[in-house]
Formats: sequence, C-alpha cells, structure tokens
Amino acid sequence: MSVPEPDERAPLRLSGCLAAIHRTQSLLLVDWDQTCRGDTGFLSAFRRWSELLAAVRLHVLRAETRLRHVVDSGRGLASFQPLPGDRERLAARWIVRFTEWFSCVRIDPTYRHLDSILEGDTDPVTADIVTDLAILAEVMEAAMPALGHLNDPVDETVLADLAFTHVIAPWRARGLAALHQVERWLDEMQGEHDDW
Repeated sequence: MSVPEPDERAPLRLSGCLAAIHRTQSLLLVDWDQTCRGDTGFLSAFRRWSELLAAVRLHVLRAETRLRHVVDSGRGLASFQPLPGDRERLAARWIVRFTEWFSCVRIDPTYRHLDSILEGDTDPVTADIVTDLAILAEVMEAAMPALGHLNDPVDETVLADLAFTHVIAPWRARGLAALHQVERWLDEMQGEHDDW
C-alpha cells in the first residue's frame, strides 16, 4: 500500500497540534530545570535543547497553520478568558537560574548579532543568551496552564481562541524572535566545541 502524498493526508486537528506543543514544551522545561540544578555537561545539554527547540518550532507552526484553517472555515474565535499570569516574575526566575548555570559551566552568555541582516550599514549589538532563554521559558510556562485544558470538553471555537490567546500570539509576539537567536547561538556553540 502506498503512502499518500502530504497534501492527500487528513489535516492535523488543532487539538493534536496543541497536544504536541504541550508535550514538547514540558520536556524542554523539565530539561532546563534539571540542567540548571547542576548539570555541567553543557555540550550534551545544548544538543538536547537544539533538538527540542526545533520540535517546538515545528509544532507551533503546525498549530498556527491549523488555526488558520479553523478561522478560515468561518468558525471564528470565542471569547476565551485569558488565564492570569505574571510574565515578568516567570522570566526573572529563569534569568536567575540560567545566569547561575552559565556561571557554573564558565560560559560567557553575551554574544553579538545584527538587528537586521537586510540593512548593510547596521552595527552588531550585544545581546545576552540568558535573556533569550528566559523569554522562551516564560512563553512556554505561561502557556502550560491553558494547554493543560486540552482534555476538557470544549468546542473547536473555544479551542481556537485558547490556541490563539495563549500559544500562537505569545510565540509570534515574543517567542519566535528569541527562538531564532537561541537556535543560532546553540548551533555556533556546538560547532565551536564539538569534536568530529
């Protein structure tokens, strides 16, 4: 029996996409928690993080595509009430933890990057990978309570609103830019320290 072409397969349900995000974010948050407790094997940690972050990016993009299908079908969004969250508190906690871990493994968390690669006359700016990682951790942690409601019986309109409000919008507004910086930084750090 032949495997159907990708466009012939049934589209992923939004709930399945959100469940994949929930699973992958959970794995990454647990990994970061355990690593910050004193794991000094930074190269193996960076490899795990790269793999999990790539999976998170894929699942977020799939959920966004599926959400567009739901909205385009005319079902729209309900008025799902956002869960209370304290972004600054979540980010500050992760900044402390990542700062202590980078100090423990003796890695300088600062790096240089261009704000825009399209403008040739821009100067590189100094950034901090700890801040970028904390943004990712905050976006993930803030979404977890809403993603925990996936097993509750809700209609697709409410699910679409939950996906937009608590997952897609935060990833689009804050997470994806930080994710791009972290993935690039991890790739370069692995390239510098990896022995083939």
